[in-house]
Amino acid sequence: MLNSFLPIDRQIEDIGIIDTKRIISYIYTSYNIDFSNYSLTSFKRRMVFVLQKYKIKNIDEFITRLGSRDFFEKVLFDITVPTTEFFRDPSFWREVIHQVISKIDNQLNYKIWLPDCSSGEELYSLAIILKEENLLDKVKIYASNISREKVEFIKQGIYEEKREDVNSANYKRTILKCSFEDYIKPLSGKFQVDKSLIEGVEFIHTTSFTQNVPQGVKFVLFRNTLIYFNKTLQNDVIEAIYNSLLPGGFVAIGNKETLNILESEKKFKVVNEAERIFQKLSK
Repeated sequence: MLNSFLPIDRQIEDIGIIDTKRIISYIYTSYNIDFSNYSLTSFKRRMVFVLQKYKIKNIDEFITRLGSRDFFEKVLFDITVPTTEFFRDPSFWREVIHQVISKIDNQLNYKIWLPDCSSGEELYSLAIILKEENLLDKVKIYASNISREKVEFIKQGIYEEKREDVNSANYKRTILKCSFEDYIKPLSGKFQVDKSLIEGVEFIHTTSFTQNVPQGVKFVLFRNTLIYFNKTLQNDVIEAIYNSLLPGGFVAIGNKETLNILESEKKFKVVNEAERIFQKLSK
């Protein structure tokens, strides 16, 4: 899931690895957020998008502007990878309901963690499912994000109307009980999701995916994000997820990803190969 980028002019297209590493180094030194183990190719593409959006002509100007905390927060908002759809991949959500959600009833202190709550669609999709299963007030959801502005965006729950038809179709294909329109209201070319769905969510501001990790978790939803990391960060994140999960807990990583690292086959069993849902093995 990459951002939709504007046309790239020749100057912006020529950002090299050295300049990309300069940006990463400056961000880490100034804000203690480490992008060094992200895929350089995908990180560079996000930087290209930001440079074009703010009409920045060169890397020196960009680094100077990064010195402003307000501008840096805008950059974090822009480079966070969006989900783009509610109930994206309905077959995945059907399997989550069958394999995970259906087993929550009568379980105490059920915790769910979204390590990368990028733009809110997956969080709201999960909350809608839990509400329809009469479980929303019985679980505790944690949602982590490096961008404070993105968290505020998610809390507002306002999304582009042009995606409403896709969202509604996804909802129907997930085979839920009501209709997507029951959870939204029109808002001047956009729509707003019922904010009460996430009233009980605890948002965690973090500078890395391995920081401020909740413990005693029974379900981790972390789809299609590992592909943006190198092997080092992939290993670290999977280890953090493993340590956060209780034995028997589930993790969903997305159909473009794999757990075939860190000897994960000794730590997880496959619940659904196609949808990449795994369960932590008991020790």
